[in-house]
Amino acid sequence: MDLAGRLAQLEQIVRDAKSMPLSSSVLISRDEVLEMLHEMQESLPEEIKQARWVVKDREELLAKARAEGDRIIEQAHEDQRRMSMKDAVAKRAQEESARMLQEAEVIASRVVDSACRSRAETRRDDGREARARSLERRTRTLVERTPGSRAAVRCHSTSTSSPSPPR
Repeated sequence: MDLAGRLAQLEQIVRDAKSMPLSSSVLISRDEVLEMLHEMQESLPEEIKQARWVVKDREELLAKARAEGDRIIEQAHEDQRRMSMKDAVAKRAQEESARMLQEAEVIASRVVDSACRSRAETRRDDGREARARSLERRTRTLVERTPGSRAAVRCHSTSTSSPSPPR
């Protein structure tokens, strides 16, 4: 029988003992109680050993649980650090992408403006060339229609192509 059972048995002996008349004292068998106390003392070390084993097992289990909990927490912190680093890298990449896009838009705007100016200048030059060709055609027509003017035009062409002496 275990210690708790023997204590319950001792309690029952005291409850069942005969009362002394005109007193709150009871009559119990001294030998029976002493023997029970002796058995309890002898069984006490065995039960203490068992309790120590239970406590040791419990402490080992708690230590393992704490270590596992610490490992999980450390892993969670590491995952959090990695994720925040990824977020920071992604944010920097996004900012750099936005900056590059803005820069590309400025450059594209400049290229478009330059192309528009070149186109306008080309149109002006094309217009000038067209007017010059038209003027040249009209001049030829006039020269061809005017009999004495051919020689004058030839003289004028020759004088514009070679420098004239200063006067």
